[in-house]
Amino acid sequence: MQWKSIVQMKTPARRARFGAGVAVVALAMTAISGAPARASDAPSADGARMYVKVGDNLVDLEDTIRTHEIDLHSTPASEGDRKARLINLSQWVSCYTFSIKDEVFAEYTHFWDGFGHDVRLKCGDGGTSGWGYRHIEDRHKEDWQSKLDQARAKGWNPAWQGVDSWDDLMAGAVGSVVSWPEYVGGNPTSQTKCGVTDLYLVDRDRPQVVLMIIRVAAVWATNSDRLITAYPTPKASC
Repeated sequence: MQWKSIVQMKTPARRARFGAGVAVVALAMTAISGAPARASDAPSADGARMYVKVGDNLVDLEDTIRTHEIDLHSTPASEGDRKARLINLSQWVSCYTFSIKDEVFAEYTHFWDGFGHDVRLKCGDGGTSGWGYRHIEDRHKEDWQSKLDQARAKGWNPAWQGVDSWDDLMAGAVGSVVSWPEYVGGNPTSQTKCGVTDLYLVDRDRPQVVLMIIRVAAVWATNSDRLITAYPTPKASC
């Protein structure tokens, strides 16, 4: 699939929101048909980049991860020394050894109610009826890993954007879903809200070419700051 008028730019407003040096891709949402990319058209080593939707723009996934992560990189890693960003050793021990459910891994804000509602990815509880990181790991790790593998097969080198594993991809995607959802739903009875948005894998060597779209849903509580779950989905609503 291709999109008209995808151009790379930088804007002060977006830098203020996502940090200095954020690369933003303006997107005109008019789809045009195109032939599938040939093997000879594969992107260069750093040609494929993953972007999240922010309004009518696409923002580099790495900047979204950096915006929401907790205490993992006080200074940016060098391009040749990328590490998994989401959970450090101390957080892992708190969650898996001491079962501290409220250990926070990432922070987000949902602005769509006229005020900011904090949403936090915490250690949580595993299993079908659980919530947070351990629930997502138990129920949706394979779904996220599958999308990561598919993107790699299309030429994405996730390490160049600070993504080392499925949960790095998940955490970056949740930042877009919670803060800038394309669809918002909710269930007053269960006191939850949900959002859906898309990630775009773009060939920067041919910026009109979108190599892959990953649709993502997330659910969070309205009576607390808990992120309940997040998963890839084919549905446009939740």
